[in-house]
Amino acid sequence: MVSMTSRPTAHSETVALTTAIKNKSSQTLLDFLCRRFHYHNRSEWAERIANQRVTVNDRQASEGQPLLAGDVVTYLTTPWAEPIVNRNYKVVYEDKSLFVVSKPAPLPVHAVGAYFQNTLMAMLRKDIPEAKDYQLIHRLDAETSGLLLMVKDRSLVSVLQKQWKALDTREPSPLAGEGRVRGDGAVELPDVVGARHALPESDGAVKLSGVVAAGPRACPPDVLVPSFVDVGARHALPEGGSVRKTYRAIVFGKFPDSQKRLEAPIALIKNGPIRMKAGVDWAKGKPSITEFELLETRKNFSLVEMKLLTGRTHQIRVHLEHLGYPIVGDKLYSGTDETFLHFYEKGWDDWLKEKILLPRMALHAYRLDFSHPGSGERMTLEDPLPEDLMNFWNGIR
Repeated sequence: MVSMTSRPTAHSETVALTTAIKNKSSQTLLDFLCRRFHYHNRSEWAERIANQRVTVNDRQASEGQPLLAGDVVTYLTTPWAEPIVNRNYKVVYEDKSLFVVSKPAPLPVHAVGAYFQNTLMAMLRKDIPEAKDYQLIHRLDAETSGLLLMVKDRSLVSVLQKQWKALDTREPSPLAGEGRVRGDGAVELPDVVGARHALPESDGAVKLSGVVAAGPRACPPDVLVPSFVDVGARHALPEGGSVRKTYRAIVFGKFPDSQKRLEAPIALIKNGPIRMKAGVDWAKGKPSITEFELLETRKNFSLVEMKLLTGRTHQIRVHLEHLGYPIVGDKLYSGTDETFLHFYEKGWDDWLKEKILLPRMALHAYRLDFSHPGSGERMTLEDPLPEDLMNFWNGIR
């Protein structure tokens, strides 16, 4: 495990990114950098080590140097302008053990690619100092909005993680990948879209009503349970474990009301033009189950609710694309690789807007059902569609 911080240097044109190795490691310095930070390839990291831009414990290092617990790896780089994000997160529930936020989009959860300060966790640590000790139980993609659960008491982490493990979640590191063209011409999928191109400020940074941008808690400390949180509600345990994640999405096409469930195994697509893209693979995929409920259809668009019975990476997006109803605004799973490759090369423009309509995915983590790790009570937390998605939906006439 590593933690990453920045510190000023003697020269204003240099930024020091510092990573502390907390646990025992058997990796060399070069292997560690290549596996953990994908914004440079192996030869680029080797060149930076040779040029003394990477040090270990403030001393010159070699690429074959083994890393030990307690070592501090520092990378000296030049400052950069981070892409604009939606900073309007809000706290929707808090007690002595739990902390739940509504994450806007676009906003990455962790530092990745070109994002370092413009992340949810960096904002929380700045606004709420004690948040530095909060532990994330799951995560959302940068372009997915909605509920994100953390724990304050680390002794309860394992209790909640067992509920998520029962959902059979397999998610990559939040620090994986910037998105780059490799030597074979393939593009590696960024962990957050926008690492190379910032989304348009007018479309991507929507002001949510009733939200204080990157400020204090949305509800006073003595009012910790807002009206849309059902504490102690009686629910049957969902299939696959004691946590149920429900999403809502606006998709292209008239989604069939008869489509209630899809069991289609998912695996990474090998040898495709985009690395780290997943798809349905009946031969080698891992079991993946999504339940669907059609909420409403307007013209050639549908508002659909999805419940995850397994937790594969990009599961909802893969399943909806497989069925022929991709999510509005989804650059990667739009039904063709052309949209993502175009965004990687040229950014957000009129051509892409005509194809996918929105600069962010119309995907929202709407509801969480789980057992409280302290009391064992069943909890249901809901977060309505954000204003930008509601405006889009209500504009369909």
